[in-house]
Amino acid sequence: AVTAPPTLRGGQGATLVRVVAGTPEAGDASSLADAVRRVADGGIIELAYDGVRREDPLALEGRHLTLRPALGMNPVVEFQGTRPWGPQGTPVACDVGDGTLIIRGAAVRLAAESDAEPRRALFAIRSGRLTCDDVTLGMPGDPSSPRPSMTTAPAFITIAATPTGDLQSSTI
Repeated sequence: AVTAPPTLRGGQGATLVRVVAGTPEAGDASSLADAVRRVADGGIIELAYDGVRREDPLALEGRHLTLRPALGMNPVVEFQGTRPWGPQGTPVACDVGDGTLIIRGAAVRLAAESDAEPRRALFAIRSGRLTCDDVTLGMPGDPSSPRPSMTTAPAFITIAATPTGDLQSSTI
């Protein structure tokens, strides 16, 4: 008989942490940042809610994580605010850095904020990896307005590394 490996759920170093709406039960996280702090390297964060949930910016700090919805859920992660990243202090919502982030079946977007920096990124990657499978990415803006110039447009992803490790900036 083949059996699945046991899943440690909820506590510090857990292989699965669920982010829930409302009051979390034992082992559940009240925010994405809390789940990132608690889940083990290589673990899964499950979004167990429907609709939009505003989250603070976060950093993976070299860890390898998977973000996915709970069965039957349609979550939207909306990052409010950014954190400085890289030598120029580019504001980013999610710093993948040297880690790996796999996102499956969820929507991730940057909140529209009136006092926000004009040039922001949803994700930042150094030598890490970002994989999106069946994911909707969103940036703020008025779809009826003309496209802003490249110098002020928000970016989905900012990458800053060369094969030799020298810093270089590239925006997607």
